[in-house]
Amino acid sequence: KQWYQRRVRVKDQLECLNIDKCYKVTDASLNLLHHCTKLRILKISSCWRVNDWSVKRIVDSCKEIQQVSMNDCRSITKDLLFDLNKKGVLLLEAIGEGTSEKWDRSENYLKQRFLF
Repeated sequence: KQWYQRRVRVKDQLECLNIDKCYKVTDASLNLLHHCTKLRILKISSCWRVNDWSVKRIVDSCKEIQQVSMNDCRSITKDLLFDLNKKGVLLLEAIGEGTSEKWDRSENYLKQRFLF
């Protein structure tokens, strides 16, 4: 019971989560955040096992989310970036679909599309 009470407290209070470079984080583990109703900032850069589905689920269920940082998330597609942009979510360092070797091409593409 004590563990559950702590969990409830955290999910009701969590506003910012930085799990950058936590390489073992998966969609299943990230999916646990969809109950964090006050989450505003999510930093998941270099979480290589995270894909569009879990990020989209968090953004759709955490109505207060304002910023997402997901640089070097190798399974994130540009479709998700466009979707987040349409929802008004600020993308910090958001270059998915490719690792650093595609940075130049992706960065230019996103700059044109999102008017950075």
